[in-house]
Amino acid sequence: MNDCCIYDYSEYREDICILLQQADISYYNNLGIGCFIYLRYILEKIVYRLAKENKIDLKNSKGKDKTFRVLMDEVDQKTKIFPDEIKEEKYNLLFKPHSEFIHGRNDYDNDEIRLKYPSYRSLIVGVLDNINNKQNITKAKNKINE
Repeated sequence: MNDCCIYDYSEYREDICILLQQADISYYNNLGIGCFIYLRYILEKIVYRLAKENKIDLKNSKGKDKTFRVLMDEVDQKTKIFPDEIKEEKYNLLFKPHSEFIHGRNDYDNDEIRLKYPSYRSLIVGVLDNINNKQNITKAKNKINE
């Protein structure tokens, strides 16, 4: 599963690759919850970083932290980081299940959680691929227009 080293996630590359490797290590060491904690952390890190880079306020109009769902939507509206195939379901596919696993809001045991890891990992890598593709297209367009 160690596929992240072939990608160029710009400033994300090094820390995201390390986190993906740690998620995989957790998976291979039979630590079901551990691998999901890493995947959720990767998602949160990307969304918060892009919110900051794009000057998206982390607070709502009442001065409280925005929910992650709202922040995901605002970041995606501005950056289009979520692939079209999961755009409408991004919160329910990428964030909510991780919360349920991490906080014990389901009846899955460690083995059942581990069985789901490769699919969830693929979704997170799909988001990273989408970011990478957008960066590469932008760079190519800029080179052509020089």
